Amino acid sequence: MKIHLRSKQFALDEIVRASIERRLQLSLGRYSLRVHRVTVQIIDANGPRGGEDKVCRIEARLLPTGSIFVEDTDADLYVAVYRAAERMARSLSRVIKRTQDFERDATPRRSLVQTVSPSDTEEQPVRMDNRRRRADTHPHHRERRGQRSAHDVKAQFSKSGSARA
Repeated sequence: MKIHLRSKQFALDEIVRASIERRLQLSLGRYSLRVHRVTVQIIDANGPRGGEDKVCRIEARLLPTGSIFVEDTDADLYVAVYRAAERMARSLSRVIKRTQDFERDATPRRSLVQTVSPSDTEEQPVRMDNRRRRADTHPHHRERRGQRSAHDVKAQFSKSGSARA
């Protein structure tokens, strides 16, 4: 993750630059594999007049595509940078979670796909019902069908002292 700092209408000394970079690394460091570049613009909106005029704009370019833009204004430069970095971290978390959910839903699960027997002329995948698969693995459903697992037999043996047929 590359961090670019830009300032308009006033100069940033090395101590302020180091502090901003450190804050961004702390807030956004865990997303460094998904973020290509972070651009930070520090602007003095009112100039020498004072007031709530320090603006911190952060733009994050994501991998493989996309970007997120966050802005915060405060009289204190450090507060503006801190709040903007925290908002950017929350936004990145939301966007990355959303893309991971989308990617997870887009890929088929092997346990839910079953192919048709080779004797048929068409070999198209058939999707099994997820609820049926879960219900078949439940011990009560196995007993209804007359199937019992070794675990069921052990459990019955330990309760009654002997296995029932």
